[in-house]
Amino acid sequence: MYRDKNDSSKLLPNQQPEYGTYQLEAARSCMEVSGYRHVTWRIVLCHICTVLTAGILLLIFHWKPRLKVLAKCTACPLAQADWVIIKDQFGQHFPARIQTEQVDESSGTELGAGSQITDGRDGVVIAVAEEEEWRDTIQLHRKEEKNVLRYYVFEGMRHIWTETHRDFCKVSTFDEGWTLSDLQRYRLGLSQQDQNTRKKIYGPNLIDVPVKSYLQLLVDEVLNPFYIFQIFSIVLWMCDGYYYYAGCIFLISAISIGLSLYETRKQSMTLRNMVKMTVSVKVRRNSGEEDIVSSVDLVPGECIILPPDGFLLPCDAALLTGECMVNESMLTGESVPEMKTPVPDGPQAANTVYSPDEHKRHTLFCGTHIIQAKSYTGGEIHAVVTRTGFCTAKGNLISSILYPKPVGFKFYRDAITFVLFLGIIAFVGDMYSIIILVRNRTLDDNISELQTTEQFGLKVLAIMKPPPLDEQPHGTKHQVPVGILRRFPFSSSLQRMSVIAKPGGNAPPEAYMKGAPEMVASLCKMETVPADFSEMLRHYTSDGYRVLGFACKTLPTIMSFEDGQQLTRDSVESDMTFLGFLVMRNVLKLETTPVIHVLKSANIRTVMVTGDNMLTAVNVARSCRMVEQSERVVFVSASPPMYNKPATLKFIPSEPSLGQERTGEGLYQQEVTFSNPGLYHFALNGKSFSAVCDYFPDLMPKVLVRGTIFARMSPEQKTQLVHSLQDLKYCVGMCGDGANDTGALKAADVGISLSEAEASVASPFTSKVDNIECVPMVIREGRCSLTTSFVVFKYMALYSFTQFVSVLILYTVNTNLSDFQFLFFDLIITTTVAVLMGKTGPTKELGTQQPQGTLISIAVLGSLLLQTFLLIIFQVLAYFITISQTWFIPLNDTVIAPLNLPNYENTVIFSVSGYQYLILAVVLSKGYPFRKPLYTNVLFLLVLIILFTLMIWLTLYPLWFMRFLLMLKEMSDMNFKLMLLGFAVLNFFTAFLLETALDHGALNCLRYLRGKRESKKLYKRLVKELSMEPSWPPLNEVIFASPKKLINFR
Repeated sequence: MYRDKNDSSKLLPNQQPEYGTYQLEAARSCMEVSGYRHVTWRIVLCHICTVLTAGILLLIFHWKPRLKVLAKCTACPLAQADWVIIKDQFGQHFPARIQTEQVDESSGTELGAGSQITDGRDGVVIAVAEEEEWRDTIQLHRKEEKNVLRYYVFEGMRHIWTETHRDFCKVSTFDEGWTLSDLQRYRLGLSQQDQNTRKKIYGPNLIDVPVKSYLQLLVDEVLNPFYIFQIFSIVLWMCDGYYYYAGCIFLISAISIGLSLYETRKQSMTLRNMVKMTVSVKVRRNSGEEDIVSSVDLVPGECIILPPDGFLLPCDAALLTGECMVNESMLTGESVPEMKTPVPDGPQAANTVYSPDEHKRHTLFCGTHIIQAKSYTGGEIHAVVTRTGFCTAKGNLISSILYPKPVGFKFYRDAITFVLFLGIIAFVGDMYSIIILVRNRTLDDNISELQTTEQFGLKVLAIMKPPPLDEQPHGTKHQVPVGILRRFPFSSSLQRMSVIAKPGGNAPPEAYMKGAPEMVASLCKMETVPADFSEMLRHYTSDGYRVLGFACKTLPTIMSFEDGQQLTRDSVESDMTFLGFLVMRNVLKLETTPVIHVLKSANIRTVMVTGDNMLTAVNVARSCRMVEQSERVVFVSASPPMYNKPATLKFIPSEPSLGQERTGEGLYQQEVTFSNPGLYHFALNGKSFSAVCDYFPDLMPKVLVRGTIFARMSPEQKTQLVHSLQDLKYCVGMCGDGANDTGALKAADVGISLSEAEASVASPFTSKVDNIECVPMVIREGRCSLTTSFVVFKYMALYSFTQFVSVLILYTVNTNLSDFQFLFFDLIITTTVAVLMGKTGPTKELGTQQPQGTLISIAVLGSLLLQTFLLIIFQVLAYFITISQTWFIPLNDTVIAPLNLPNYENTVIFSVSGYQYLILAVVLSKGYPFRKPLYTNVLFLLVLIILFTLMIWLTLYPLWFMRFLLMLKEMSDMNFKLMLLGFAVLNFFTAFLLETALDHGALNCLRYLRGKRESKKLYKRLVKELSMEPSWPPLNEVIFASPKKLINFR
């Protein structure tokens, strides 16, 4: 919830009455909101400045909306604000207008029972319904004796001002205090008046994707800074007489804008059609009547009646009665339907606060498809609406698509810095041009532009000894009907599920449970658990089998279905009889081991994160060669503090030998020292991972650096592991195939989903095959893309330098390139080459070498500076050789370009620079180790051959119409033409040798001279540190947490 940290409030004592700013503090986000109100004289002054600046001020306000608010408004308390400026956790600012909506006095301004708002400091009870009576919860802003609701909308979410608590609250926070018993009371339904009031507060139940009209898109696109620059450039070229070039740029810009408008609107319409959903829903009123309403009118607290034959849910709802089979693939990626059971009822529900995450087995999520709904009692299936609009799970998903977090791409930041560097050089050139133009008393400006390792195939190894033949039944086969009275669904945190079944006849009901063997055994009677339980479990899991434990229990007679619903899970899942193991083999896919080998050969670290048993995970890791047979596995066993004992940590080697002592976890202890400290891997489960994070934060980085196997990990722990590895400066890629991996897929730098379901939007990449073969391909494609970006960027920079030098040389002699020469270079050569040079594909091998990671580096800047110096030499040398020829005729100083075209200086510079554009394209298009050779890009190679041929033709035998079009001077000296061709050949070999030397020789020499520096990446320093500590980790020694370690490691 939001708090006005400067407004007076009884909830926040010791505050000063200053201007309004409040903060939202969450687990990983912090947002500040400041209030502003209109000031008349500021608004008038902005209008005057807009006129005086010919609309430039409006353009600035369009680019920076925050400045518009700051210019027209003044800071004020939030209660008086007309605008708010929201600063998110990434430092971005978003203005939002305060909206008002009149509410009739006859409609009470109240919210539902038990609504509670929490801001991380205080819990404020908004209302508690007693005997179905409502209380006021929102004191609306009173203006002109009318009730007015004040709110703003940010990222699709309403934030409402509450006068009582003097804060803005997300509408979703009004429902966070609902208990399970509150939900059951909503089965009676809302009155029409309550529904209308809630709709005023919550707004319509819509996930509205904004789609701008073509006119709005056109204005936004044209006012983009890039196109504003284009417009100014076109105007300048038109004033300078370069009509053809300006016309071509205008045509290209118009086509680009048109395509951009079409694609933008098409994507917006596609997303809107995907999320748009309006259906008719049957609701229950508190009068007992049933009403059919549009899903747009649904509000939290509404009791809806689900049809039995399938339904697409338009909101989040908690199931009150019956059971539902739901397809949640759109949200979770799971292709297997989920069974939803009603929320628990009874005494234990009164104090249990409802949470969609904790009670997801009882929650129906928006956008999911109810395949089947049924009630065992034959009545209607009821559910209560808990979230609507953007507050729903689907709304959060769409919001993450519409408003993604900013991408901190280092390449982009370096590009901005580099463009500023080019701007400084361009400024020097401008000064030189001005001096030349002043000396020649002319004005001639010219502007150039820059622009999962496992396969779900089970082999069941359950063995059953058949009875003797004479005891086997010989009658006809028959079926015994069994009724299901209650399901307790599987929970990752509980590691089990159970069901209450009632056989036919007078037989008593029985409870059956399956889950993790250790968990099942802990809930069984000790006398029913075999003595060799741990030994057999370790035998199967160490061989790579997946093991489930089974147990049962006979229950007292249950008279009715309703009685079964009153049973608690704890009472059912206790004192059970252990039945045995279900042993399954999870067969490794054939592609897994080769892929792991490829990644390890490329020095890419692989880590297994699974929910399986520890020993099963270790066996799988060895089977796929993630852990070699010669390498050791060390179990990390950590426990939180218990009673008066502090938290403990112990490193236990995995290999058993004679005389070892077995621990409670089925692991073995032995006195071991490592002959090679680098050949060991840590393995730990979810409980140990959490304990190390919380109580041993100083050791956590070392555990992460050596950790290879993370077993029994919950979805939250998987996400936390990704974040922890990123804190060590790892670039983390995550490959997963289930709902438990969704959080980690989103958190990873690169997420690859192996699920083809619609929820693949949770990850940037989705594989069409259900194995990890795609991982090396994604890495190769990523490295190739990064290298290509550097290549294109360097080429465009050197293209600009080449033309820049050509223009400066020609300015010196009071001439310039012709309009069609600019057109030839910029469109026919540069544009074609720049587009096609990025089509070269990645290499088939994944090597150990990593691509250049920054533009501001010796390799990039050295290449640019030396290549620029080289092209200057050849252009200047060609110019001086030309003016030394006997047939050379100097230009008349009184005639300026384009009136002095064609001339010898222009023709020679045109020929030499034309070759240089193509030479740079060849030299910079490097292949190995990240891209295929140039000749594999057939279209690019064909275009280069055509353009080289065209340049040779224009140099040696230009036809009259080409000379006329490009304004080239005819030169009859064939030896001089051949010399220019030789210049091009020499320039090519020199540039090629220079680039090769920089790549293979010069950089290695510089590294040798400066010495080896300490890596900036924390994990590399940790690896080096561990390699120098052969005595670490201390095996079989108990490490106790000290008080100073009792902090969270995040």
